[in-house]
Amino acid sequence: MTSRGEGQRFLLTKPENGVGRDPTQCSIVLANDQAVSPRHARLYRDGKGRWFVENARSLNGTWVRLDKTPVDGTGQFQLGEQRFLVRVR
Repeated sequence: MTSRGEGQRFLLTKPENGVGRDPTQCSIVLANDQAVSPRHARLYRDGKGRWFVENARSLNGTWVRLDKTPVDGTGQFQLGEQRFLVRVR
């Protein structure tokens, strides 16, 4: 997503969401980025409702700029050439 709000949006409706190139393993699919692994990362919510980003043993890693984010917070992370903005409401 760009700073102007352009880009694709993903609504997280499950407590755990895979991110990667493989649609059989991931609910957020980045099929055209060869720097992204088949299952690159996961976004998940813990028992207290907080969201986390975790690298799923991908070779290229996950660049995270998130602290412990409160439920109403925002954060950013990057996989391959894709940058994500997470808004928790």
